[in-house]
Amino acid sequence: MAGLSITGQMKVQTLQTGFIKEFGLTLRVYDGRAFADPNVSLSQVRKKKGSGKGLSVAKNMKVGTLEEKFEEEFGLKVQVAGSDDSYLCDNNLTLNAAQQADMKKLDRKTLKAATQNDRNQDSGEAQNDSDIDETGPNQDPPINDVQDDENAKEYFINCDKPRDACSIIWESDDYDIKALEPYIYAIQCDDGEDFHELINAEWPEADGQDDFKTIQLNDFEAVDGNDENEYILCFNALVSIDLDNHPTFQEALEKADNQIFARIQFKKDGKPIVDEDGYQEHLYEMTDDVPVELESDDDFEEW
Repeated sequence: MAGLSITGQMKVQTLQTGFIKEFGLTLRVYDGRAFADPNVSLSQVRKKKGSGKGLSVAKNMKVGTLEEKFEEEFGLKVQVAGSDDSYLCDNNLTLNAAQQADMKKLDRKTLKAATQNDRNQDSGEAQNDSDIDETGPNQDPPINDVQDDENAKEYFINCDKPRDACSIIWESDDYDIKALEPYIYAIQCDDGEDFHELINAEWPEADGQDDFKTIQLNDFEAVDGNDENEYILCFNALVSIDLDNHPTFQEALEKADNQIFARIQFKKDGKPIVDEDGYQEHLYEMTDDVPVELESDDDFEEW
């Protein structure tokens, strides 16, 4: 189905069902200030006469244009909302772009919910441990546990589709990429002149740097590429960064329109893979770089 054809005889419910099926978004139809009765036709809802023509909607139509067309053709007020009907879409986006943005928001919402659940479980376990042995020794928090830092903010990195992911050529004969555990060892930014990077403390060559924390790394998949031993590294992640501590990187990020590269390395049995001298073991060569947005938590306050 290449689009959606709409007539005045179509029922509101039929229109809304077809709209979310075709575009993955919710279409709100109004009767005055209230939502329209889903069981009546569009012509029965309208308060003023439109042109009487039908309307064909395609994915490349902008949200604002669609809303204007409904007013012109049917005399109806409509608004395009996200798939869960919790927010209104940007009028300047096409329906296709709005759907892509909606998918990212839902991924982010799911990831944050999972993170909060993990934190609640960790808090409960810590309380239980305290009840059992109040005099036990203090333990350092796990590396992936976010330290208390009132200035640190959470950011979402979405490389979960091959078109948004970097690719590598696997060169190690000693390890199978699909049997290893991935982790983000660096976040890099290209400001047009130089690469700037933040380093994770887990990386064997971090040399004391501890610039960001990985809260969650989910849905990792090394997707087979077109060439021999080529893999596309798909995943999504939630990280915590205090950019105020890294003004040079923050400036580069602004110049790059928040586009970054999340660099992956691997562990075996929970430990980073190192050579006999304790440095990062050479496992792969980068082939294609695909930047993605470092999405700030401030951009998604509704979540």
